[in-house]
Amino acid sequence: MTDPYGGCANPEDPRVVRSRAAVLDAALSLLCEGGYAAVTIDGVARRSGVARTTIYRHWSSVAALIIDAVVSSHPAGSPEPLGDPRQDLRRHVGSLRETLTTTAFGPALAATLHAATCNDDVARLQDQLVCQRRDAGLSILRFAQEQGLIDPDLDAEVILDQVVGAVFFRYLVSHQPLDDAFLDQLVEAAFRGAAAT
Repeated sequence: MTDPYGGCANPEDPRVVRSRAAVLDAALSLLCEGGYAAVTIDGVARRSGVARTTIYRHWSSVAALIIDAVVSSHPAGSPEPLGDPRQDLRRHVGSLRETLTTTAFGPALAATLHAATCNDDVARLQDQLVCQRRDAGLSILRFAQEQGLIDPDLDAEVILDQVVGAVFFRYLVSHQPLDDAFLDQLVEAAFRGAAAT
């Protein structure tokens, strides 16, 4: 593999690491400030101090750069389950809230929503990021069904959509508080509404 920053390929080279981080930070900042259309190679080069030719060697398109920038802002994983489905689901949505409100991922996700409707690469990125957390949430709800806490005839995906959808609605649309009281009530309502009879 050719090192886009010159010389032998060595992704651990401090110069490569610094340049890559500067480019990703610049792209993420532009994305959060002005949306998808604000991210251009020229703009990223100016803000990062990394040459356009170097950026083009490392990322084949603006979409590829944005995808890398958004992925870099996304904290990996969900909390490890404790075995209590109510508590685990509450921790799951709490982790989602923290990701949306305390990291660059929330603004970056909001900025890519429209782009995902017309760019297949960005749409695939959003699917990938959603699936990581979605699988964890589904595991919690299916375990709750096995334990008799939730009606096994109900679709766990629908229940999860109701819970997680409410979090995204407050974050992206209504801008109402995503406080602990709301998350507590949200999880309790999900379990009560889906309770096994």
